Amino acid sequence: MAYRDFELDAIPVITDQIAVPALLKLGVEFVRHYCQGIWLKEGQPRFYRHVDRFYSKLLVRAEKHGLQPSLSM
Repeated sequence: MAYRDFELDAIPVITDQIAVPALLKLGVEFVRHYCQGIWLKEGQPRFYRHVDRFYSKLLVRAEKHGLQPSLSM
């Protein structure tokens, strides 16, 4: 069994929305919605430019209000 020595009492599962009803019927406990995107700059140039413009606007607003934005990677 793959998770025989797993230390947690539960196994976290991340799935798309369409699978949620089936998992709930199997007894899975819904914890929260999770949203994260991963892309390669070269593979998604239009999306990358869109996100870059969006965060650039946020940085300009933060500077106008004297805030120090923190960027984490």
